Order: sequence, then structure tokens, then C-alpha cells
Amino acid sequence: MKTDTYTQCELVKQNIFQVAWIPSQFAVVGKTLKIKENGIWEDDWKVTHVFGVKLFKKVEEQERDYLKFHVDAKPKEIEKTNNKNLLHKGRYRI
Repeated sequence: MKTDTYTQCELVKQNIFQVAWIPSQFAVVGKTLKIKENGIWEDDWKVTHVFGVKLFKKVEEQERDYLKFHVDAKPKEIEKTNNKNLLHKGRYRI
């Protein structure tokens, strides 16, 4: 069982921002990373903010819950929640 910690970070590449859980050893403000997205490695993601820390197991559980919610829900159902944190300019946000 993996017991490493992961840190939630804001990553920036050009004018694209995303929030992701990454291994804590890489969660250093100013560090430039290569991340794998949809099976493709992308260079030049810069860590701009670091937030909470969780055990890998908890991050994995949270990701499964998030994916299940978004696979099962239709966009109209998400909008009905009236939670503006769920939608950001048409993109889902965690």
C-alpha cells in the first residue's frame, strides 16, 4: 500500500491554470514540472500555489468519488446544485 503524501497545487502553463494533487516532494512554489495528462507528458507546468496535504489513499478515494459524480451527473443536474465552485467558465473544477 502506498503511504506517500500528496499536496494540492495550482499549476500554470502559459495562460492555463489547473489544480491538481501531486506528490508532495514536487510541490514547491516556483518549481517547473512535467505532468502526464490523458496519457501524454506535458512540459513547463509551474507550481504557483500549494494548499492541503493528504495521504495518497485519501486522494485516490476522493478522485473516485469525483469521477463517479461527474460520470453519473448531467450538466443540467450539476447546474441545479447552485454551487458556483463546481462550474468555472464551462469547465469542471475541483
